[in-house]
Amino acid sequence: MRVRPIALVAVAAVASVLALGAGTVSAHDPIILTAEQTTPDDGPLLVDGTISFALYGAVADPGDTRAFRVRYAAGQTFNLSALVPNLDPERGMSVDQYPTITVVTPSGETIDLQPGEVSTFDEPFTKTSYRRYLDWSTTAEAGDYGVIITGVVPARFTVSTGVVEQFGTAVENIPNRDLGVAGVMEWYATPPASTVAPTTVAPSTLAAESTAPATMVPATTLAPVIATAPDTSTATTVAQDPGRGGGATLAIVLALVATVVSGFAVWMARRRR
Repeated sequence: MRVRPIALVAVAAVASVLALGAGTVSAHDPIILTAEQTTPDDGPLLVDGTISFALYGAVADPGDTRAFRVRYAAGQTFNLSALVPNLDPERGMSVDQYPTITVVTPSGETIDLQPGEVSTFDEPFTKTSYRRYLDWSTTAEAGDYGVIITGVVPARFTVSTGVVEQFGTAVENIPNRDLGVAGVMEWYATPPASTVAPTTVAPSTLAAESTAPATMVPATTLAPVIATAPDTSTATTVAQDPGRGGGATLAIVLALVATVVSGFAVWMARRRR
């Protein structure tokens, strides 16, 4: 996204005039932080900490960071403010969900800045609105300060530094210096989004879950077994039936044999007479 030089000059001129009576954000030279600028060394270097800059960015997930450096001479005042757009989803967040700010001093001390009372700020030039949640200042030591913005939830943010209104000041390690106000408007209109992929169940887990029911006997299998299972007494009766049939046959055979033998005996007795 590129803005013609004439348009940039016009924007800068109007913004400079508005800076006399408008709020802080309108008077700061805008810088758009990229997703690759996650550490102070990766981020822009503001070579003069007294110049007013507003750095815009978005964190995607818990622990996601954006960062930059700002240089001071000993004894200068280092002031810093943090804001989020007065839009959803940031407007519906509590202050503990806003990005946290950590300052690393040139001597290596780490300072975790604490949020304060939230106030609304409307910027008339760009017709944007913000919620300011942190203001901090200190007397600087000589050297480069690191500023780290860390995400709690997906959110957009603005961090402003400096008090001297001067547009077009050189900034090191920034690939998109020409985005200007157009870049701010795009940032403002783009809701933050998480980069974490939705949780999916591993195929092996799915396979295990799909085969688990196979170890259980379905109701349709149990039903015939229950319906046809013989009663114990019935089973005993059925087991005895073949024995009863065999006994009757044997009795008939024996009766016939006895009749034949008896008839033969009677015949022999008569013949002897």
